[in-house]
Amino acid sequence: MRSTMLRILVASVLFCACVAFHQAPLVRSAALRAGVSSHARRSCLQMVSSAVDGITDDKRRLLKIVSTTGMGKEESIAGAQEVDAIINKLETLGKGFDEATVDGEWQLVFSRNSKGSPSLQKVFSFQKGFANFDVREKVFHNIVQLAGNKIKVLADVAYEAEGDRLHSTITMAGIKLGPLFIPLPFKGRKGYLDMLYLDDEFRVTKGNRGGVFLHVRPNSLLSKEA
Repeated sequence: MRSTMLRILVASVLFCACVAFHQAPLVRSAALRAGVSSHARRSCLQMVSSAVDGITDDKRRLLKIVSTTGMGKEESIAGAQEVDAIINKLETLGKGFDEATVDGEWQLVFSRNSKGSPSLQKVFSFQKGFANFDVREKVFHNIVQLAGNKIKVLADVAYEAEGDRLHSTITMAGIKLGPLFIPLPFKGRKGYLDMLYLDDEFRVTKGNRGGVFLHVRPNSLLSKEA
């Protein structure tokens, strides 16, 4: 589980060593210094590239698995075990919550409900949805689209970040049908969301009741693979 993280760490250390070696006055021969450091740099870059490729492969493998589950509704026991293994591996990379990275639109491609998940979440979690972050306002907007986007289930959630955990409070919830808005009685409910993994196009989160959610950027290449 820690092999990818270790490879990145080793590559980073070697890269720093390459730079230090290139600048060291102890090596008198400029030709030797240039030749050796150039080779070492190529090796470092290859290791970093290999580690990044490994992360990309994990994400694509995860998307391939969940793409057969009907957004999680038809997840098998074996599939769940494989999904958990990949998520655990990604989590060890330490790429958690970051406001600059999370800001903007995110499309839901997979969700897994727990026994304790809210009933409304269980009903709508396998529909086309988004969880879009507005970091300036410190809120994320949950949107579920039904009947070809003619009906929307909405929930705005204010958050306060504590490390990779977002302490959350629902500030608005309702169903929008054309110009009609029907409020739902969830305002003020609290919970938290753990950011297990986050990069520019891919994020994995886990709710305080055990639900697991996978989102991608709507226009990314990964969204076309989901």
